[in-house]
Amino acid sequence: MNIFLFFFILFFELSSESNEITNEVSLYTCENLRFDGKGVREYLNVPDGPLNCKEDKKELPKFERLPSYAKPIHYKLLLKPSLVSFDFEGDETITIYINDRTDEIRLHSLSLDIKSISLKTCEFEEYKSLKFDYDQQLEMIIISLPKVFDKETIDLRITFYGKLSDNMLGFYISTYKDSTGGTKYLASTQFESTHARQAFPCFDEPTFKATFEISLQVAGHLTAISNGDLKNIDHMSDGTKKYNFESSMYMSSYLVAFIIGEFDYVEDFLPGKHKTRVRVYTVPGKKNQAQFALTTGVQSLHFFNQWFDFPYPLPKMDMLAVPDFAMGAMENTGILTFRETGLLMDPTKTSIHQKTYIASVITHEISHQWFGNLVTMAWWDQLWLKEGFASFLEYVGVEDYHKDLNIWQTFINQEITLSFSLDSLKSSHPIEVPINNPSELEDIYDAITYQKSCSVLRMLYFYLGKDTFKSGLQIYVKKNAYKYTLPEDLWGALAEASGKNITEMMATWTKQMGYPVVSVSEEIDGTSRKLHFKQSRYLADGSYSLGKVPWNIPISISTVSRNDLIPKYQIIMKQHEESFSFENVDPFDTLIINPEVIGFYRVKYSDDMFNKIFNSIMEKKISPPNLVGLANDIFALVKIGRLDISYFMKLLEITKYETHYDLRSILTEALVLCDRYLKKMNNGEAINKFHNFIERLFLPLFEKVGWEVQEGEEQDITKLRPLLIGLLARAKNKETINKVRTIFENHYKYDGYIDPNLRSTIYKIIGKEDGINGNDKLKDIFEKSTFPEIVRDSLEAMGGINDIGRLKELFKYAFIDNKVRKQDLLYLFAGATSSDVGGDFAYEYFMTNMELLLKKFGGANTSTFQKFLRSATSAHSSREKANEVETFFRCNLDCKTQDTIDRTLKQSTERMRNSHFSQEVIGPALVQYFKKVTF
Repeated sequence: MNIFLFFFILFFELSSESNEITNEVSLYTCENLRFDGKGVREYLNVPDGPLNCKEDKKELPKFERLPSYAKPIHYKLLLKPSLVSFDFEGDETITIYINDRTDEIRLHSLSLDIKSISLKTCEFEEYKSLKFDYDQQLEMIIISLPKVFDKETIDLRITFYGKLSDNMLGFYISTYKDSTGGTKYLASTQFESTHARQAFPCFDEPTFKATFEISLQVAGHLTAISNGDLKNIDHMSDGTKKYNFESSMYMSSYLVAFIIGEFDYVEDFLPGKHKTRVRVYTVPGKKNQAQFALTTGVQSLHFFNQWFDFPYPLPKMDMLAVPDFAMGAMENTGILTFRETGLLMDPTKTSIHQKTYIASVITHEISHQWFGNLVTMAWWDQLWLKEGFASFLEYVGVEDYHKDLNIWQTFINQEITLSFSLDSLKSSHPIEVPINNPSELEDIYDAITYQKSCSVLRMLYFYLGKDTFKSGLQIYVKKNAYKYTLPEDLWGALAEASGKNITEMMATWTKQMGYPVVSVSEEIDGTSRKLHFKQSRYLADGSYSLGKVPWNIPISISTVSRNDLIPKYQIIMKQHEESFSFENVDPFDTLIINPEVIGFYRVKYSDDMFNKIFNSIMEKKISPPNLVGLANDIFALVKIGRLDISYFMKLLEITKYETHYDLRSILTEALVLCDRYLKKMNNGEAINKFHNFIERLFLPLFEKVGWEVQEGEEQDITKLRPLLIGLLARAKNKETINKVRTIFENHYKYDGYIDPNLRSTIYKIIGKEDGINGNDKLKDIFEKSTFPEIVRDSLEAMGGINDIGRLKELFKYAFIDNKVRKQDLLYLFAGATSSDVGGDFAYEYFMTNMELLLKKFGGANTSTFQKFLRSATSAHSSREKANEVETFFRCNLDCKTQDTIDRTLKQSTERMRNSHFSQEVIGPALVQYFKKVTF
């Protein structure tokens, strides 16, 4: 879960919602910027001085969709990749139906050397050496046909050459170490969203579905895997092997995949009549870490076969752990690819959090075989149709076959909190966001497309009822299998199942950005209860907005006396202000609005209602999931000035013995933020009082939890233990820090066992507290380990050192000497942003080495580069630095690149300004609070 980054003052702006962000006049010009952007300008071919991109429209890249007069039917593709020269030859024949008059064909192609193009007709006419032009901006080849074609099918044959990339996009190289320490290579693919064109010329848009018959000719010692099941292997005269695969199902180009290398695998088969074969592939020596993934894959595929009442259409499902992988995982049809951290599991080294993540990500990708692959969005502006549903269905699936993980318990913390954070910005975006150019896509692979969509679907799931919702999805899949769809198709299927017209209601959630905070007060007259509701948009800067239209909010209400988790009343709020009356309500009963945070909104109770809830908490009458929602809302309201900080402090006091992990996690993240703000104020007295407060509050709970895992221990306790250790170490509790040192020394010197649930926390404490000596040991662990979770934990901890000199050495080691995988660099970088001195260092490094990062990650339009931008700015509560970042990008990036990262840049700098504002509010409030209390 992300740390909450900002507190804000409340100010009211009695006007309609505006998506424009008012920024201060920049203190910088291109001439007096602190950072020299010459290298960036040279890399991007940008002249000196700012570009007026808003006015100079000709500088912006043109974009055109593929014309609809030609549709692919079938690809027959042969690739000959080399892991010695790191290139490949290609020979493909695309069967195309031309449905309207044309004398040209347009295909996507990028970074490929086209050798020849020829054509055959159904009448056996053959035309060789067709002429073509390459449009670099459109990433297309435009092929001139020998005559006008209309209503006929042709075979277009293209031979080409390409180089394997090194930036984890397209068809790319990955490396790993064998048992002797030697470097080995494999090649894998990542085609979503528009990178298939880097491997073969194609119709690279979601609606251009076709079947793909793929062959891979590789060195004799290598294995090849692709979407289709293996048909046969031809042993060639030159010693190579040609793997020929069955034709794929009808699918989009971004779902094509192929991998070559040396692999081990484990396999199993689905129970029942389908008998689908499931395999998990790893690099040699790691298949013993694949059993949990295999079991989960079989369970997930079997579950969704039944849940959708539509069997998985392929005879096999492969899952591969790729050593270098930019994303978390990818749902390629029949051949799922993952980071090793998303697939490999060792019971002695894997934490509960990581085990839950692995189960979730496998389930997420397998659910895509129906939502995304079988039924596909028409265009990328409907990305949420696949990602929101897969994010939701991972909870439905994991709950069924991994009940021990209590997956739904994590939903508020994992999904709702993340989406609330991003959607509270004025630079957020609606779930349905127009995508005019695929270059805009990277910055919407975010908490709106995934977490908010998922949360809104969960709200609909409870509103319609679980069985009705499931029936609606079955209708949707059966009606639209092998087709592409729009949201209206989904709403229609759910309406058919439920008898409810939900289109209007859902439009208020998917077509406008933001979410509401619902203020509620009550009038009690005997057993009659009247509730007054007001809705407005929650904005992280504290400003007031009603939203463009009122949200249609399904409001659930439970009572403490009955069962505070089961709604007793359900209403739909459609106006900005509404009142509802209820009869036969005990006048002394406490009402809970939005139990379990079923609805995607925050709740602000009146003072009287808050007091009743606090009394119920002290009487142990509020269930943990409702405490989680309450804590989340209270802290959020304190941040924008709509609640006094005393509400939050009281909640801490009255829940201090609660062991529910997700509650403790939300409260801990809030306390970490408070600690950070006090440190920025350099108020030593307040910091000491705050640390004493933490010790007084949490030492008794930790003494109850203890250092050692007890037999039969609840999972919440196991996850809570490292949270408390980290918090007490932050408060400089000497006994805790010394015990951590003892555990770590035993682990490091004598290879002693370390609880995998404690490892990350212990490493981080050593990284912060033990200086260069501790850092050397963490670096040694990093260099010796091949287990991906330990690699991640050690890198994050190494970055947390409070020593600028060592950070310079580490960043050279990682970024210049290339001792850290590209996919793992962000762990080190993010670790630095979390330390007291590393935040400034990481920011300066990003600004002065942007050219290096652009080259390393393949440009600004990649998700990895944009993650670095977010991370570099995340530690700063500074208007000045926000201005500096904006000016640097305006002065040194071309208009195309500026356009590509526009949303990410706005969100990052808005967070910086808002965080500065909140620091000025929350810091003094805490100082005043601690002046009034004594310990």
